[in-house]
Amino acid sequence: MSTAKKLIITDDEISQVLSLREMKKTLKAKLDKLDDQLKENENQLMELIECGCEIDSSFTISINETQKVYPKYKEEIEKRLGEKVLKEIIRSTAPKAFKKLVIK
Repeated sequence: MSTAKKLIITDDEISQVLSLREMKKTLKAKLDKLDDQLKENENQLMELIECGCEIDSSFTISINETQKVYPKYKEEIEKRLGEKVLKEIIRSTAPKAFKKLVIK
């Protein structure tokens, strides 16, 4: 006969997990909404800057532009198909431009 105490999962513990899941879902929705709002505001400022809008601010504001020409899985493509095919894919792939609003 064992003297070990039997472990029990209570409704309170299960309710806490369910509550945390619901809070996470709610916070994620709020974060997604904030992220969308931030992107919208940043894009609006970048459009104004690109249109030549005058900036009257103590902040230094600029647009950082970068481009990527090669596919994300470059090394795997080269390994499976060879360097020649990889170079052809890179030459035929249009670069994707990225813009980021920089505020200092």
